[in-house]
Amino acid sequence: MSDDLSGVTVGTSAREVDPRDPWRRVAAAAFVLTAAQLAVATFVPGLPQFEGKAFGARLASYPCLMLLVPAIWALVRQRRGGTRPLPWSGFAFLMFPFGVDVTGNTADLYDQLWWWDDLNHYVNWVLLCIGIGLLLGRGHVRPAWALALLVLLVFIQIVDRPPVY
Repeated sequence: MSDDLSGVTVGTSAREVDPRDPWRRVAAAAFVLTAAQLAVATFVPGLPQFEGKAFGARLASYPCLMLLVPAIWALVRQRRGGTRPLPWSGFAFLMFPFGVDVTGNTADLYDQLWWWDDLNHYVNWVLLCIGIGLLLGRGHVRPAWALALLVLLVFIQIVDRPPVY
């Protein structure tokens, strides 16, 4: 059965591909803003905050890594004949750390604020753990406290490391 909505393919319900999902737009904005900053860092000469920080490699790898989980999720969902909407909120939280890293370099925060690198890593791991929790929450982990405990343990394991100077 198909719905007669623009942008929705035959056999797909409006709930499966919902262009109004705000998290879909948030994830797209995170991707575009990160890629745009990476392009500026790579192709605009004479910006000292980007020198010697491998932004050519980041331009090649960050967008691929940002799209990796959504692409795998969509592929597996398609092969299994899934009908649930994609978890754009989880994808967005997995994408945010890439943007935070690049924005910190764009604003020259790594070189201007001695504490930025440590705070940035902490915040990025919080964002990643939220994203992981949102994605794992789709797997019907029961009881719910087990999911919270799992994400908390991952977070504790990551942040329980001394800062590297």
